[in-house]
Amino acid sequence: MDNENTMMLTILLTLASVEYARTELVGGILLPHGDFAYDPTFFRPNIDKRVAANRIATASREAGKWLVDIVRPEIIILSTPHGIKLDNDFGIYMNDKGAGFATIGGDVIGNSTYKKEYNVSMDIEMDLELSKDLLSSLNDKNVSGIYSFSEATPIILNWGEIIPLLLLPEGQKPYKHIIWSHPERRYDHATEMVPELLEIGQELANWIESRSERIAVIISGDLSHTHQPDGPYGYSNASSIFDKALERWASQPYLNANALLETAKGLQLKAMSCGFTGYIMWHGMLSAKSISTSVVYANLNVTYYGMMAAAFGFGVGFEPTMSHL
Repeated sequence: MDNENTMMLTILLTLASVEYARTELVGGILLPHGDFAYDPTFFRPNIDKRVAANRIATASREAGKWLVDIVRPEIIILSTPHGIKLDNDFGIYMNDKGAGFATIGGDVIGNSTYKKEYNVSMDIEMDLELSKDLLSSLNDKNVSGIYSFSEATPIILNWGEIIPLLLLPEGQKPYKHIIWSHPERRYDHATEMVPELLEIGQELANWIESRSERIAVIISGDLSHTHQPDGPYGYSNASSIFDKALERWASQPYLNANALLETAKGLQLKAMSCGFTGYIMWHGMLSAKSISTSVVYANLNVTYYGMMAAAFGFGVGFEPTMSHL
């Protein structure tokens, strides 16, 4: 190899090492936690629900593959609306292990299914020291630690955490987790929490920027829960409008911020999205960064609730694409 080529290779390797040594928020994805994102085969082949379920399952795994294989985080912060909740405060799980199971198939409505419910289990490694540091940095922001029975006992996980994490590639997990739980008050006061969520999102992003680890974020959440009259929350004509507004926001979050902060916010009480507070918090995190690309892989409802898979990349070489869909 001549000197010119040797120098060029050295420069490229140096740039690559610098890129992966960056200490900042390196990427984020929005993932559903609906049963059919994990297993679309509850519905008979070739019916519309099976086609829709296949799409969201494929899209969710594509987003997860991008995060793990391309972004390569060392830490994943997972935001869940269905974790162990406190009345008023946001919660951070304070343990070095998590374990639990989720029941798959309970969301089926009608007689279009031909499989029985089953459980999936998961064990994860958590970063207790980082969780403590994050909690300390937010001690004046309505954030508290959530503790298990003892440090030796894994903290309990359920579908809001397990299903999104099962959508990531299987195999060795080179990353640890921090679990962030939204408070019980989100059910009745989600829209009133918007300013607080934006602020706490900024604080989270600032903390991430102060750390030496490569940290990514997963927002676990589903969209409107009022797509079908026979669903548990009934039907609202706000459901489709709400979901489309969130897709506009996720596709261009800076340009279309009003789609989230005004349109979706105004419809939340009728749409009843469990992911709304997580999306607002993520928008607050984005206000502290400049994303290079965002991609919505899928946005649709299989039964009574909508599901969306989307990815947000920061920096050259880490852009999400739809090349595999």
